[in-house]
Amino acid sequence: MHGKLTPWALGKLPANISDPASRGISLLQIQELSAFIKRLCKTGLLREESQSSTEGCDWLHWEDIAMEEIASLIVKPAIRFLAAEISKDDSDSRPPENTWSWVEIVAYGPQDPKVFVSFSLHSAFRDFMGSVNHLADDQGMTIRDNLWIGMFALEVVAPLQVFDLLNSPSFSAFAKSEATALFLDKHASILERSWCIFEMAIITDTAISRRRWKLREEIAAQQGCSMFDVEEQKVLQLEKERYKDYRQPSNDIFQSENGRLDWQVRSELAEGGDPFSVPWEEVRERIRLMKQGGGIDAKPLLLCTPDGLVGTRRATSVPVLHALLHSFCCSKSDSADKAERRLVMNYIAQCYCEEDRSSAHLLDEICTTDEGYALNSVETVSESLRLDGSPEYKHEHGLVTDEKTAMKFKILDHSIRQECRKALEARGVKDNFDNWNTIYDLKRVCNVMPPEHRALTLSQLRILANMLRRRFVEYGGRPAWHRASSRDLWSKDKEIHVLRDILPANCSFSECFQTQRQLPDTYVICPEDVKLVALFNAIERHAEAHLLPEKTTYYVDSLCRRRGELEKSAHESAEKTQRLLSNTGRGVLLILDQPTSLTWRQNVASLWCLYELFFADRQGLLWDIACGEGIIAMRAPLSTKRWIFGQFDSAIAWNLSRIRVKADKARCTVAEEKDILLSKLMEFGQNCIREFEHNMTAKVPSRMLGPVLRQAACMRSDEDFRRLRGACDIMAKLRCSGAHINLASLEGGFGESALHIASAAAVDGNAQCARAVEMLVRMGMDVNAQDDVGETPLHWAAMSGRAWATGFLLRNGSDPLLASWSGFRPFDVCCTGPAAFLGVDSSRVYEILKGWTQATVTAGRAAYAFDDEENHDFEFGSNSSGRFASEGGNFRRLWSDCRSNFNTGA
Repeated sequence: MHGKLTPWALGKLPANISDPASRGISLLQIQELSAFIKRLCKTGLLREESQSSTEGCDWLHWEDIAMEEIASLIVKPAIRFLAAEISKDDSDSRPPENTWSWVEIVAYGPQDPKVFVSFSLHSAFRDFMGSVNHLADDQGMTIRDNLWIGMFALEVVAPLQVFDLLNSPSFSAFAKSEATALFLDKHASILERSWCIFEMAIITDTAISRRRWKLREEIAAQQGCSMFDVEEQKVLQLEKERYKDYRQPSNDIFQSENGRLDWQVRSELAEGGDPFSVPWEEVRERIRLMKQGGGIDAKPLLLCTPDGLVGTRRATSVPVLHALLHSFCCSKSDSADKAERRLVMNYIAQCYCEEDRSSAHLLDEICTTDEGYALNSVETVSESLRLDGSPEYKHEHGLVTDEKTAMKFKILDHSIRQECRKALEARGVKDNFDNWNTIYDLKRVCNVMPPEHRALTLSQLRILANMLRRRFVEYGGRPAWHRASSRDLWSKDKEIHVLRDILPANCSFSECFQTQRQLPDTYVICPEDVKLVALFNAIERHAEAHLLPEKTTYYVDSLCRRRGELEKSAHESAEKTQRLLSNTGRGVLLILDQPTSLTWRQNVASLWCLYELFFADRQGLLWDIACGEGIIAMRAPLSTKRWIFGQFDSAIAWNLSRIRVKADKARCTVAEEKDILLSKLMEFGQNCIREFEHNMTAKVPSRMLGPVLRQAACMRSDEDFRRLRGACDIMAKLRCSGAHINLASLEGGFGESALHIASAAAVDGNAQCARAVEMLVRMGMDVNAQDDVGETPLHWAAMSGRAWATGFLLRNGSDPLLASWSGFRPFDVCCTGPAAFLGVDSSRVYEILKGWTQATVTAGRAAYAFDDEENHDFEFGSNSSGRFASEGGNFRRLWSDCRSNFNTGA
């Protein structure tokens, strides 16, 4: 954690940075914040309900926490707490209601940004950090380089003047930065948010872009066509003829652009001399002045995803092109604050692409309230819909349909696509952009006859997910998409013709996307009742866990089959399954949900799934079990040495921990198919089937017990305690099969054991929490086990302020001097109080650890002196060992007294 328990330095007063544009946050400060959030998440201090309540609410997992939750649960409470603490000690400081920004808390002075970042508050923080890390690696940024991120640069108490968009800090921050980065998720849904559209309007609205739009309009009038149909080369040619300051658009990426500017400024400052003799500080200051004065008009745009920068080896451009060139429309962007959405649309209609901007109409149909701003008119228009399917407001509908203002939205759409297209071309991406405009008009591209050649890449699956989502939303709104399963894709219901409308006759999705054969890297086993949302989410989690690129192929039978193949016999389908598994290169992914796992628990698993798993086991393929929230268990650990990735559904894990696999008891919809599958399995002999059943019955539950133990250790209800006791009983029964309570396969995503979680969740005075910790210790769980950052259960208890758990762990062998990898002992964690801003009181834990640590140190010194004197007596025959023996006896009495005090007072 870079030597810090908190992102801010203890005792440091906030820096007074008056200009919000100079509040860039460095990569080091973002990494420290990320490590701090991980500590809060893993110890359960961030919860979905009130922070003062420790029962009846769920932990916020690291995999799910969003940027807006970071702002509301960490940034704002921490700053207000620090402001209140400072105001107690310093009467001259600013009152708490006028608090600072996060950057002012962690920085020591102004930090000019290098990159202007546009992101969505609804994006996951883990995905955000993935984009930051890939951006830094790709561009060669150091830990001292700064990013401008609005959530960290603006004050906690946002003034009403934030609605004055013309004086927004985003303008000046964009002027100071050297490049802009658009943080996209895998489906580019960030462009559905209003504030991100406003930031893209700032990025695309430059002096050169306005000049080129005027030239485009002039050429369109001469040719009698729409200005959106004018070729870009004609615009550039006319600009070159008319303007002396014409500069050919450069396809250089961020680093080469910086190098060009650096060399240009060095040559100017050298005045014919040696450019290398010019100090770097002078070059940097001249570039900064050029940016402030508008000398640098166009800035490189970087498209960043959690997989990497678009156009690099790991992240292709296919999903981004699909989202940008078809489904994107800035007038359809939405926001949680409807007044903010109306304000942004007013800005686009009145100020975008204007030489003289005026704020006169920015607050049209927006009224002022005690809490801020609200919509003045909520009248809707039924023929126009917003993204959530609700009717559009009359005012916004008028802006989009009015002849004068509607053109602004079209220009912004075109400009954003053009900027993204330039960013892709700068990366060397040579996709045929025109083909993506008709992506929904699927046509057969190739005839892929064998099913084993029809696997879909991860990029193609993402496009397919967008297509299906749109179709189901058109039929029945968003609920229809969340309720849809694989069975609905091939339903004969006349009201739902999803595949009939999309696919050509007797064709599969693969034959519409592929240009060559694609063998499966991973074979997906998914019962038809599992929801499509869970199916696509599980595949995404699987790819993320194994760090797979977008060209990785998956075979999903419900997505890769043809309509005519539904009528095939069970014998032909079984032969096809064997061929597919024999051509699978990586492994098998089994996707389950709660209802399906419940049937497996009742020993009525799907025979088709068991048949596929049997042949996967025969082929020696590794299997992963996943749900929509993450990977529940794996047969082999990840490259990070973890056995789980993402959040897990404990109900699914609990159901699977008690399965008893019996092939002859499995269910099959058609009785004839069951007989055929069982006969094919019998071809390998009864012993092979029994061995497979035994392996599945023993290995699957042992993998499932880790999620069950960790989830039950949270102790949120009586059911958790009963489940924890049941999991311990199952673990005891599996000892003969090689299962052990301290196996690495039972650890979580942070390397934590169930005892780590139980120690952090052990509320003082709660008998069930106490019994849970005691049960795990009595089962033999290591009290000094260290997680990924070297922290023991005692660290977790100290972080959470759990006095009883601290005393119990110390009495049962926990070492108070065992430090984490950063060198922090549990006592150091308690002294720092990193979770004090969440209301965690560590005073009792402080007293316990202080006395126990002093006793341990004293014991070590006495034992060292006692041993040294005994050796001295042996060598020299001295008779002075009685004094050391006496002191040793005094220490033993002190140790005994300390233990008895903890026994009575903990």
